[in-house]
Amino acid sequence: MNFKTNLGLMCFALLSCLTTLDAFALSKPQLTLHDLAEQGSSLLVNGNDPFIITSPYSDARRLTHLLLNLQISDIAADRQQLRMELFFKPLAQPTNTSSLTLFDPLYKIQFDVDKDIVSSNNRAFLIKLPKPMEPADLNLIRLDIDGCLGCSISMLSHPKFVAEAPAGLLKVAAYRTLNGSSEVNVDGVGISLDDWSVHDLEKHAAYLEATGTDPYLVSPYLDLTTSNLGGVLVRLKAVSGEPSLMDFQLFYATEAHGFTESASIRQRLPHDGKSNLAFVIPLPFLSEEQPARSLLERIRLDLPGDSNAKWQLLESTILSKQQLKQNRQLIPRQMVSVKLQRATGFALLRNSAAKVLDDLGFVLAYITLLLVISLLFWRAYRK
Repeated sequence: MNFKTNLGLMCFALLSCLTTLDAFALSKPQLTLHDLAEQGSSLLVNGNDPFIITSPYSDARRLTHLLLNLQISDIAADRQQLRMELFFKPLAQPTNTSSLTLFDPLYKIQFDVDKDIVSSNNRAFLIKLPKPMEPADLNLIRLDIDGCLGCSISMLSHPKFVAEAPAGLLKVAAYRTLNGSSEVNVDGVGISLDDWSVHDLEKHAAYLEATGTDPYLVSPYLDLTTSNLGGVLVRLKAVSGEPSLMDFQLFYATEAHGFTESASIRQRLPHDGKSNLAFVIPLPFLSEEQPARSLLERIRLDLPGDSNAKWQLLESTILSKQQLKQNRQLIPRQMVSVKLQRATGFALLRNSAAKVLDDLGFVLAYITLLLVISLLFWRAYRK
């Protein structure tokens, strides 16, 4: 074998080695860790809020899925699934370079992965993005893994965004996808509610039939800002089994709380023999009570607890504040007196505090003047 042949083989071997090293580097992503400690080639969960920040690989445009290939061991025996959250919109980089990158909580995908999938060493899976996106919009992600203290995580390959889902790979369905927030239009157009889930109710083609003592409807995730939120308009028709007392209750869940009795509005309609019912449950006070970026996530409507009742839902609409004024006649009087007083109280406190802070110099001067006058009166009285 001559020198040129040997040189060619050596170059080929070197090129192969570099290619292998490049592929290896691609499969071992650069990671920023929180509540995770490097332990050899694995990551040990050593805190209650473990997450990984990394820059995924992508080689296409209009990306539709994220490909994850990781193995998690030492999962608790009573856990059959692991809950994960994928944040995909980083906020502006912090001024302190040692700080962790923050992500917008309004852009995330929440999903559950079966234990047997993540515990296997060859079970890559796909997560669907909210919509086709460009690589420039997906330069950094954060992956949270909940309830896995003491687990060991191995990133088997670099996370990768793909334009088409490869055949044969498992697709994990998200139970919630949040791609920003929406708002009730300021022009007065409401948002129609569809796809209610039900409890103690059976869906028929033309009506809902109560099958238990606690019938209610739960909306899909709304993710509405409360800034122009007016209320909820409901139109129902009692098909049969109209109860003598018609008690309705609306629960509203926000980022701060789920469905609780303290975050609900109860309404009793008089039984006047009418089968068609229309009422509005006002919610404008939420914009006063909640932070500016707070969201109305879901609502739940409890129907009268009559197991023989059949209801036809004619309309359910989220109203703007403008529409709330137009439908004021459908708000029960007792709700107006209670809820609007509550809203007015919050508004007055907030406005008063804002005015004091905006004109603090004048307020201090005024208080000083009152103190001086009081002191002069006191001295005159003592003499």
